Amino acid sequence: MQLAPKAVVVAVLRSAILWAILLIAAVGLVLGIPAMRIPIVFAVLGLAVVVALIELTWLTPAAVRSFRYSVSSDGIHTSEGVVFQRENFLPMQQILIVERRQGPIMRSVGLVKVRLRVPGTYVDIDGVTDDAFIDLQREVRSAHAPDAHG
Repeated sequence: MQLAPKAVVVAVLRSAILWAILLIAAVGLVLGIPAMRIPIVFAVLGLAVVVALIELTWLTPAAVRSFRYSVSSDGIHTSEGVVFQRENFLPMQQILIVERRQGPIMRSVGLVKVRLRVPGTYVDIDGVTDDAFIDLQREVRSAHAPDAHG
């Protein structure tokens, strides 16, 4: 399954906020630099703006769209990545907690971050609907339920 389409908007908004803070801080530093070094600083700032635009328009949306997860009776498989790819498999019996996390941006668009905790680590599925969270939680509970035959 893919993440909800609104997850792209959330990820881009988060990155944009981070880049805005970094660029504002960089401009603040420029104001304290001697005049003869300003062209070099503006070149670096220009490069930072180009990198920010590439991240916001291509890399972040592609990364969110590349994220996949699937649930089976054995466990949960996730795969992600555009440049560097990563796959995880969480055996259903090792999942200890299915956590629902939601900040103000996620809440405003009706999405949830699911954190799956296993011994020693966790895996996040960032940008699913409430219904998908409930389904995921139900699958984990049913895997941990005592077997009806014994």
